[in-house]
Amino acid sequence: MKLLRFTIVHELLLALIILLLPWQARWIAIPGTLNGATWEYGTLSLYAVDILVLCIIAVSCAIALMNTSRPHIHLSGALALFLLIVSSMGIAFATNTLSAIFWLAKLAEGVALFFCISLARLPFERIAMAWTVAGVIQSILAILQFTTQRIVGSTWFGMANQDPNSLGVQVIQTEMGRVLRAYGSLPHPNMLAGFLVITIIVGLVLFWRTDSAFKRVLLPIAVGIEASALWMTFSRQAWIALAVALIVCTAYAFKVSRSFPSRVAFGIGCTVLPMVVFSLVFPELMHSRIDTQNRLEQQSVNERQEYVEESIAVLREHWFTGIGIGNNTAYTHDADRDRGIYKSGSSYQPVHNVYLLVFVELGIFGLVGFLLFGLSLLYKTRWRHVSVFTWSVCLIALAVIGFFDHYLWSLHFGILLFWIAAGLLSNAKEHVDNYV
Repeated sequence: MKLLRFTIVHELLLALIILLLPWQARWIAIPGTLNGATWEYGTLSLYAVDILVLCIIAVSCAIALMNTSRPHIHLSGALALFLLIVSSMGIAFATNTLSAIFWLAKLAEGVALFFCISLARLPFERIAMAWTVAGVIQSILAILQFTTQRIVGSTWFGMANQDPNSLGVQVIQTEMGRVLRAYGSLPHPNMLAGFLVITIIVGLVLFWRTDSAFKRVLLPIAVGIEASALWMTFSRQAWIALAVALIVCTAYAFKVSRSFPSRVAFGIGCTVLPMVVFSLVFPELMHSRIDTQNRLEQQSVNERQEYVEESIAVLREHWFTGIGIGNNTAYTHDADRDRGIYKSGSSYQPVHNVYLLVFVELGIFGLVGFLLFGLSLLYKTRWRHVSVFTWSVCLIALAVIGFFDHYLWSLHFGILLFWIAAGLLSNAKEHVDNYV
C-alpha cells in the first residue's frame, strides 16, 4: 500500500513537471553579464520546476528502496552516465569553471530525471493527457499574444515584456511593420514551437487510439488549437520537425494497415488545415518568413553561419577534449578579447546546432556518447505499442530540431524537455508489455 502511494505521487509529480515546464519562474542566484549586457549562459538560476524535479528524485529513491527487485541499468542509461562523466572531466578544460559546474549540474538534473522516468511504471494515457493540457494552455496564451501583439511580463510566471517595436524582440518584418511572434510563457518562439510539436504528436496519438466519444471531439479541437499557435510562432525548424513527424506517422499507418485509416487522415487534417488557413489569410507574413532575402531573415542566416564558422575554428584546436560544458559563448568572447575584438554581449550565442555544440563543448567522446545515446533509444523499438511509437516520434522530432537550434542542450527548458522525452521512450521500452 505504501509503495502504491509513492507510485501515485511519482506520477502526479511528473504530470506537474510537464505542465509547469514552460513556465520560467526562477530565482537568479548570480546574474551573468558579458560586455555590459545580460549573459544568459553565464547566469546561475534556480527554477521553480527544479523543486519538483528534486521531489520526484526523492520519491524515486524511496520507491527503489521499497522495491524488492533490483533495477538494472540498460544501455541507454549507461550511455547517459558516460555522457555525464565526459562532461565532468571536461571542466578541466573550461574557460569559465563556474559556468561549467552549473551546466554540468543541469545536465545531471536531466539525467537524474531520465532515470526517474525510465525506471518507473507510468500510465501512458494520463501522462499523454498532461502533455495535451500543457499544450492547450500554452497555445491559448500564444494566440492571445499574437492577437494583441503584446506580451505582458510577470516575475511570478517567468515572463518578460515583449513589444514588437523594441529591438531584440522576435518579430516578422513586413511592409506593414513589425509583427510579434508568439512566445507563450517561454523566452523564445522557437522554444514554444518545439514544445507544441511534442504536444501535437501526443494529442494525435491519443485521438487515434481513444474509444471515448467525448475525447474524439475534444482532442481534434486541442490539436487544432496547438497547430494554430505553432503557426503563430513562425518557427521554421518546428514546422520541419512536425512535417517529418507526420510523414513518419503516415508511413507507419500504411505499413500497419496497408491503407490510410480515416481517423489518421482526420487527425493530420486537423493539424495541417489551421496552418494552411492562416497562411492563406496572412500571405505576407508567410512570404516574409520564407524569403531569405528579407533583411531580418538574412541577418538570422548570417549570424547562424558565423556561429558555425566560429565552432569549426574552435574544433580545429579542441576536437579531442572540447572546451568544457556551458563554455561555448565564454570561450568565443575570450578569444575575441585576445584578438582585440569587442562585440555586444548579446551577440554571443551558442552555435545553433545541438550536435555541433556538443562536439565543441565535450569533444569527440562527448559527441559519440550523445549520438549513441539517442540511437540506443531508437534501436529495436517495438513500434506496434502505442507508448513506444509516440515517444519515438517525439524524440525524432526533437532530433530534427537539434539540427537547427541549441536550446535542447544549452537552456534549462530544453535540457529537461529532451531528457523527459528520452525518459518516456526508455520507460515505454522497459515496460512495453504493461502497455496497451
